[in-house]
Amino acid sequence: MILSLKKSTNNPTTLSQLAELTGAQLLGDPALIIHDIAALNNATASDITVVLGTHYRKEASKSEAAAFITDKQLPEVSAQLLTSDPRKAMAEIILHFHPNQEIVHPSIHPQSAIHPHAKLHPHSQIDAFTVINENTHIGSNTHIHSHVSIGSDCKIGDNCIIYPQVTIYDKVSIGNNVIIHANTVIGSDGFGFYQLNGEWQKISQIKSVIIDDNVEIGSNTSIDRGCLIDTRIGKGSKIDNLVQISHNTDIGPNAAIAAQVGFTGGTKVGDGVMIGGQVGIDTPEIGEKCIIAAKSGVTKNIKDQQMVSGFPAQPHQDELSYQAYLRGQYRQYKRKKDSQK
Repeated sequence: MILSLKKSTNNPTTLSQLAELTGAQLLGDPALIIHDIAALNNATASDITVVLGTHYRKEASKSEAAAFITDKQLPEVSAQLLTSDPRKAMAEIILHFHPNQEIVHPSIHPQSAIHPHAKLHPHSQIDAFTVINENTHIGSNTHIHSHVSIGSDCKIGDNCIIYPQVTIYDKVSIGNNVIIHANTVIGSDGFGFYQLNGEWQKISQIKSVIIDDNVEIGSNTSIDRGCLIDTRIGKGSKIDNLVQISHNTDIGPNAAIAAQVGFTGGTKVGDGVMIGGQVGIDTPEIGEKCIIAAKSGVTKNIKDQQMVSGFPAQPHQDELSYQAYLRGQYRQYKRKKDSQK
């Protein structure tokens, strides 16, 4: 089912009920009535809020919230839900007060352009000024927003949301429960060229892009088609805005890739990898469960379960030691220079 956030149900709920919903330990009055969830700095006396991290614990005493979700007991407040995973509890309470609703209204807007050989599920929604080409299949309960361009021989599964001005080139395959945000391009040519007599010659990119189930892709992201193998985004992966995934890249399941990451192409990324913002990746393989810190430059393979940082990227503790050494050397140089004045 396609879902979207609607306004609060204004459904008063006791703190005890929220504790039962989240599996959290309750501290305080179980009969306390909560009307909504809000951020620390704008919560009111009828709201519950969440404390994520040490910095926010210090801010909790200033909040007007009636109750707090936290992983460690707050000494200065009485009503609390203690849980080892505050983010999960927050997500559950958001959905409680802001339940999702189905937004698909089966229809084909008369100002859309649908090829007669395209196959649209009768329970899909196609908005105005969208173009869907020959032999493309659109699944059940999928919403294609306005000004979307979908090429020939594509497959888009069930329960997907494709937001405005997304461009999907020919032969792209998209699984179920996929969300693609505005202005993203899927299946454009990979950056493949060779030189002949000092001039660049194009190498045809003859494969495509496969996006598995439960993937979410942010806005203004580009995912290039492969040259001789498909570019692939694994099941459950989450990709931020402004990411460049080049040809032949294979992203494993449940990856999390932050904004402004760039792949040069041909990288195989293992399961559960987390990549911070503005990372550049030019290496054949990244192992499973790796963490790559923001602004790193990855030029060598990374083994499973490593955390790396820096340029060129190296194990994070080595990078910290290296930076500490450089700072120490600089301080010595500066002291020597100052003593000569």
